[in-house]
Amino acid sequence: MHASSVPIGVSSAIEAQRRSGTEPPRPLPRRCAFTFLELVIVMLILGIMAAVAVPTFSDSLMYQRVESAARRAKADLEQLRQAARRTSRTQALTFGESSYTLPPDVPGLGQATDSYTVDFMQPPYRLTSVSIEFDDSPTLSFDGHGMPSLGGSFVFQAGDYVRTISLDGITGEITITASVNP
Repeated sequence: MHASSVPIGVSSAIEAQRRSGTEPPRPLPRRCAFTFLELVIVMLILGIMAAVAVPTFSDSLMYQRVESAARRAKADLEQLRQAARRTSRTQALTFGESSYTLPPDVPGLGQATDSYTVDFMQPPYRLTSVSIEFDDSPTLSFDGHGMPSLGGSFVFQAGDYVRTISLDGITGEITITASVNP
């Protein structure tokens, strides 16, 4: 302590205690830490927040999966149709259980030598249900004018979300319809 900040009488008493060896005990430094109880409370709060957020995140993930699968199927059908128009020759796609395969010569896919397969049960889509209904035909083709050989639909489901991609067999129009399972 500075002599100027301590009153005169107090200063001499402290000085006398120091000389006699009976200096008053200094307070222990206070530790800056969390108690176990504080940590448990914080963990409980984080657990409650996670319990609220996980179902919302899961629901959002299901929505994004079905939405991106529907947009992908529509874009690929439109790409195949445009390729048929550009080349003035028939372009076809082949169906699988939960997938379809585009031929390697479709311009714009960036794969000139390999066919292009999209499987909706695999990442990134991982849909819970895929139904492809095109008159039980294993192929769909667009002629040189962009007209489809047949009409049909894809029905995609992830969780409660359902998207139907319909191809009109007469006009070639491709639409996406949204619905939610109750």
